[in-house]
Amino acid sequence: MGANQDSYAESARLGVDQRNVQNYEASDEGVGEAFASVSRAYSQRRAMSSTAASGADSKIY
Repeated sequence: MGANQDSYAESARLGVDQRNVQNYEASDEGVGEAFASVSRAYSQRRAMSSTAASGADSKIY
């Protein structure tokens, strides 16, 4: 996650999976939206982890 930079180019240089990258606007609203997005993603991954424990197949990037 990054503002005022090309997060996608920098993450590619570092070998980070592009599905785990996010740019955001360096403003109060942009930061709020970015962290809300991260919160939703973690909630989804936690839900996937709990279904994996019950035998369902899940893939976390």
